[in-house]
Amino acid sequence: LEHLSGTVEGLPFPGNFHAGPTEWAGVIRSVFDATDSMTAVELGAGWGPWLVVAAALAERRGIADVRLVGVEASAGHVAFLRRHFADNGLDPDRHTLLHGAVAAADGWVTFPDLPDPAADYGAAVAGDATFATRKTDGPGTRVRAYSIPT
Repeated sequence: LEHLSGTVEGLPFPGNFHAGPTEWAGVIRSVFDATDSMTAVELGAGWGPWLVVAAALAERRGIADVRLVGVEASAGHVAFLRRHFADNGLDPDRHTLLHGAVAAADGWVTFPDLPDPAADYGAAVAGDATFATRKTDGPGTRVRAYSIPT
């Protein structure tokens, strides 16, 4: 991915590899609905694209009290998340960036080890959930599980 280093993309519409207009509209609308403060949460955050977009939009709107929360189960992706924050002028230590998985209940789960995190997104905890797009039953690492209420 070094060939993309320093690349600035154009406008996202009608869509780019990140997402289509519906996801962009959701983030934009949430920031425009905020007043004096804003909290953004991204579950399965990857490198945190929506958190950084929300922070940039909030800054443009003059919202200084911004809290960002990202939950990501891949250790490699958490490193990308922290780097993405730093590269965009956000101090990762001033926000809540959790290395863990989102689950129905708090506890511990095993998340698959990703041999190449830069090329592998969409992994899920192995289990009975039929909604998971891809389950990996290979080697894994135990990570904390966070429920929505937590």
